Order: sequence, then C-alpha cells, then structure tokens
Amino acid sequence: MSRWKSVVYLAIVTSKDLMVRRMMWLISGFFLVGYMVTIPRREMSQRLLLKSRRSWHFSIQDDLVKRLLPVEAGVSSSGVALEKRFIVLKLPAFDTAGRVCIEKGVILIKFTESFLPFLHETNIAELVKYFRIVLEPSWAGYALESILAWARPEYGRTIIFCPEVDDLRFIERLDGGLVPVDIGASDWVDERVFYPIDGEEKTYDSIYVANYNSIKRLHRYFKALSRISIAGYRGAIVCSSWGGGRAKILQLLDYYGLSEKLTVYEDLRQEEINALLNKSKVNMLLSYKEGANKSVFEGFFAGTPAIVLKNNIGLNKSHINSRTGHLIDDADLERELEWFHSHWKEFDAARWARENISPRVTAAKLNQTLRNIALKEGEAWSLDIVAKVNSPELNYYLASDPSVRSRMNTELLDVFGKGSKSIDMPQLRAFLDRWRSEFFSTESIGAGVVQ
Repeated sequence: MSRWKSVVYLAIVTSKDLMVRRMMWLISGFFLVGYMVTIPRREMSQRLLLKSRRSWHFSIQDDLVKRLLPVEAGVSSSGVALEKRFIVLKLPAFDTAGRVCIEKGVILIKFTESFLPFLHETNIAELVKYFRIVLEPSWAGYALESILAWARPEYGRTIIFCPEVDDLRFIERLDGGLVPVDIGASDWVDERVFYPIDGEEKTYDSIYVANYNSIKRLHRYFKALSRISIAGYRGAIVCSSWGGGRAKILQLLDYYGLSEKLTVYEDLRQEEINALLNKSKVNMLLSYKEGANKSVFEGFFAGTPAIVLKNNIGLNKSHINSRTGHLIDDADLERELEWFHSHWKEFDAARWARENISPRVTAAKLNQTLRNIALKEGEAWSLDIVAKVNSPELNYYLASDPSVRSRMNTELLDVFGKGSKSIDMPQLRAFLDRWRSEFFSTESIGAGVVQ
C-alpha cells in the first residue's frame, strides 16, 4: 500500500514540475485575458494582472502594471507581531532646537506578509518624515499588492531587496519610488554561527537542508541517490517540521530503497546544522521557485560548495560561481553529485562568502545606497547604519538582549500608531534619546558598524 502511495505522490509532484517548467505561460495568458475583460472593475483586474506577471513574464505586463501605480491594497488580516518583523538600522537626528529632522533614520521590514500590516497599522505618512524604509521580501515574484503599495511618491524612495534578477528588472522598469538592490535575506548569514571547522571529516558526500514541502523537490534528490553507483556513497537531508508532507517523504525513502544511503535529520539547532554542513562535500537547492534561500549560503560560510538549478527563481545566481559551486540543469544532477564526490576540495566558498556576503559587507553595500539617496535629496548623512543578521531571526549583528529590541519596537509603533494624526515631538525625542542611550549605542549594537 505504501508503495502505491509513493507512486501517486511521484505522479503528482512530477506533474507539478512539468507545469512549472512548461505551462506557466499558459496560466499567465489566461490571467492576462481575464485582466483585459475585467478592466472596468479595477480591483479584480489589478489582481488578475499581478497574478499574470507572477506566473510568467510577457513584456506587455510591466507597462500595464506601471499604469496601475500606485496600487491599492486591502487591509491585511494576517495578525503578524510587527514588533518582531522590523529593525531600526539608524536613528533620525534633529536640529539643535530639536524641532526639525535633519537626518532620517532607517527601518528595515522583513517578510512580505509584514508589509501591508505595517502600512495599515502605522501612521506611515508621519513615519516616513523621520525614517527611510527598506523592504526585505521573503518570496520571489514581486508583482504583489503588498510590495507595490509602497510605490507612492509620498513615501519617498523605498529600498527593496531583489536577489532574483527578474524581480530587480521588474522594479527598475516600474520606476515608481521603489529602489531595487541585489541583496537578499541570504546575504545576512551570521559567520560566527556558520564557519569551517578545522579537521572535520567528510562523512556525507552530499546534503540537502530543506523541509518536507514538495516545493523543495526532495523526490528528485532521492531519485538521484538511487542512481548513483559510487560504492559507499552517503547523503543526508535536514528538515524542519514546517511544510507538512513528512509521512509521504519517509515512504518515498522506502520506495527508493535508501535506508543505507541516506540519513534524515530533523529540527536541528543552527550549530548542529553547521557541523553537518562541515561534514558534507556539497550542499544543494533543487526547488524551482522560492524566496532568498539561506541554507545554500550558510553552507558557503561552512566551506561547503553548492549545486543549484539554473532555472531556479528567487536565488541570486551570480553568487554561484567558480569559487562556490555549480549552476546545473536538472537532468545533470546525478552526474554533478558524482563529480563533487571527488572534486569538492576545488572550491573556496567560505572565503568568498566572508568577502562578499557577510553582514558587514552587505550592510556597507546597503549603507552606500542609502547615503547616495540621502545626499541626492539634500539630506544630511553623518552616521552609517548598523549591521544586522538573520540568525535565523532578525537581530543586530552586535546584539544585546533581543527582547529589548522587541520592547523598543513596540514603543516605536505606539508613537507612530495609526490613530495618531500628528506626532508628539517631545514624546518622540524623549523616546529616541532613551533608545539611543539604553540600546542604540556603540557598546550595545555597534553604531556605525559598517565603516
């Protein structure tokens, strides 16, 4: 019975793979026709046009989306804890009288599902007078109301991370107040957690840090392992409980007869994942589409090169180079796994990662973009932003107690609450002075750490 369940599961996921690779243009066309038919109903036509752009890219879509701007977005009911979803990278500065903001601060908002709640639950018109906004989306495909709702002139120039080149070009074409930079969530890995361990033996020939969701395409890794004929070849997967599908994946292990060839790890701490990456010759990403995947780059910092599909959507593929790994066609997975079995020492992933995507390097890149915008718009720039990490959650690179950040963020949300028509300046200055002295100092989080 379990064998038949595996056959059905493989038939379903193989059909999904085929649709992603071969038929999304047809779905996109269907939504595009729906948009044209429903143009008089703006809300519905907008939704269909954006779905069309996310499914497949036709050149006409970008012009149509640009005409829609500014996009109207309904109120989100996600109920996210906003105080945990953003980080202040720089505090604003005022003139000597304390009445005029002469240098804006910087707030970074993480996760796509946080963008609309932040808009709707704050007095954004007042907030952007004192802070410039940086958006860090969590999924590829930026033709979304939650993103395009920020493309308003009154919000100023809003920075948005675009690790996927198609998203970067899409935002560039819109020219609607959003400023794309080729940074992603993967560019903030904490190198103090993921690093090479001297003398660690390579126990595994390959590893896949994933989860049980079918988008990770574990079935493709299992199929490849079943075909590899190298004696003693060993693989490993690391999964979290998120995504469901655990029983089906474990049944698939039996279906392919991998009990001696593959080890399954679940819900490991980051330190344990680093140890496993150090014990592995190559890491991989086999999904066709997702957000800015971190596990590939955590592997880099651990000194483990990676295999990534050429047609993956979401990952900054310029990071996969001669020092870090291979971009491959799906059909070549078996051959590549066998190649890395003997050639894994030819890469220099850890040094490349430290030089190019460490938190300090990434913060310096973001800092330069923010500084250029500020100076171009006639604003002062006397203090750089601080660095942050995704470790795995949002935090300062040089962090004191993270609960303090959450408390201060809650107070900031109170100051700029939706119900406030104008900001109480003495209250705002008192709050910022307290934050600067209690938490936002060189000793606690490393003010101006990027220089």
